[in-house]
Amino acid sequence: MGEDDDYKALFFSECAELLGDLQEHLGALRAAAEANEDADPEDVNAAFRAVHSVKGGAAAFGFDQLTTFAHEFETLMDKCRSGALRLSAKLTATLLRSGDVMELLVEAASREDLLTDPLVDRMLEDLRAALGDLGHGTEAPAVEPDSMPEGPDDSQPITASYTIRIAPDDRFLASGHDPIELLNGLARFGDISVSCEANFDDLATFDPSACAAVWTVSLQTERPLSEIQDHLQLYELATAITYEAADTATDIAPATSQPDTPKAFEDATQKAEPSKDAPPTKPKTAPQKSLRVELNRIDRLVNLVGEIVVTQSALAQEIADMEAITNMDVPQAMEVMAYQTRELQESVMAIRAQPMKTVFSRLPRLVRDLSDKLQKDVRLDLVGEATEVDTTVIEELIEPLTHMLRNAMDHGLEGPEERLAAGKPKTGVITLSAEHRGDMSSTSE
Repeated sequence: MGEDDDYKALFFSECAELLGDLQEHLGALRAAAEANEDADPEDVNAAFRAVHSVKGGAAAFGFDQLTTFAHEFETLMDKCRSGALRLSAKLTATLLRSGDVMELLVEAASREDLLTDPLVDRMLEDLRAALGDLGHGTEAPAVEPDSMPEGPDDSQPITASYTIRIAPDDRFLASGHDPIELLNGLARFGDISVSCEANFDDLATFDPSACAAVWTVSLQTERPLSEIQDHLQLYELATAITYEAADTATDIAPATSQPDTPKAFEDATQKAEPSKDAPPTKPKTAPQKSLRVELNRIDRLVNLVGEIVVTQSALAQEIADMEAITNMDVPQAMEVMAYQTRELQESVMAIRAQPMKTVFSRLPRLVRDLSDKLQKDVRLDLVGEATEVDTTVIEELIEPLTHMLRNAMDHGLEGPEERLAAGKPKTGVITLSAEHRGDMSSTSE
C-alpha cells in the first residue's frame, strides 16, 4: 500500500465518523422541526462542519462527484446556519436524504467508481431548488445566445496563478502532519514550484520537534481557489496560511473567514489580539483522545490475555496442592495476581466493545430508502444506542436487523391511506432498542 493509499484509507475512516455525526445532528434538527421548536445552533454548525470536512478531503483526492454534491450541500447548510433558511420539516427531510447520498458517494469513491443512482441527481435538484427559493441558486440563469457579450473563448480552460505561503507552528509535526504530503497534495491542483526558508541559527535552542521551515508555493491551476483552500483547511489549526494572487499581489481572504463563519473556523486562519476590555475566555476542555487499532492486533492481545488467565489458574491450583509452602506469602500473592489478571482481561475485552450506535446509525438510511420505495410514512425510534457489545457481535447483528426492518415495513405497517382509514396516525413508528440483561445484551423491535 502506497503513501497516498494510506492517506485515502484515513480519509474514508474519518468520513465514516463525520457522516455518522452528520446524521445524528440532522436527526436532531428534524426532531426539532417536527416539534415546531427552534433548531439548536450547535447542531446546525456541527452538520455544516461535517459536510465541509468531507468536501475538503474529497477535493484533495480528486473525488469530483463527491466534491460537487458536497459543495451544494455545504452551500445550503451555510444558508441554514446564517438564518437565511428556516429549518422546516420538509427541508430537514431533504438534508437527511442528502446525507444518505453523501454516504453512497463516499462508498463509491472508496471503490474509485462513479455513482449512477438516480437519487444523486434527484437530491441535487432538491438542494438547488431549496437554494433557488432564496434566489441564491448556485447556477447562473440561462442567457440567450444573442444577448451574450463578446469575450474570450470560454471553451479554453482559465489558468490562475497563486502564491501560497505556508508557515507551520510548533504543533504542526506533533499533530501528525507531513509537509511532504501537504506539498504533494498541492501538486495535484496544477503546476507548482516550491521555495523553502528555515532558521537554524541558534542550534543550542533548536527544537527538533518543531517545524522551523516556511514554504512559499507558486501554483498555476485551472481549479477554483475555494478547492485549494478546502484542501489546506485540514492544516490550518497548526499552520498560518496566506494566499496571494500572482497578478494582483493582493491578499485573498480564505473562504473560512466570511462574516457568517463560526468562530472555530476564524481561529484557524486569523489570530487576533484579545481586547483588554474583553472578559477572560473560559479554558477549553481537552478533547477526549482516541486511537485506531487494527482488529487483528486486538485479537492477538485478547488471545494472549486468555492464555495468561489459563496459566494463572493452573499455577494457582498447583500452588494450592503444595503443602510445603503453606507458611509462605505465595497464596496471598496469587490472589493479588488473580485479581489483576481478571481486571486485565476485562479491560482488554472492553477495547473490543462498541456501542450499538455503530449498527443503529446505518438503519435510518435503510428506513428512508424503503419509505421512498414502498410509499409509506415511517419513523424509526432508536433506544439504547450506548449499549456496548463485542465487535464481532456488532458485525453479526447488521444483517438480521436489516432483515427485521424490511419485514416490519413490508408486512407490519400499512400505507398512509389505510392507516388513516383505520383511525391510526399517518406515520407508522418502528422502535428498535438494545439493552443489557445481566451479563447478556439483547435487541428488541
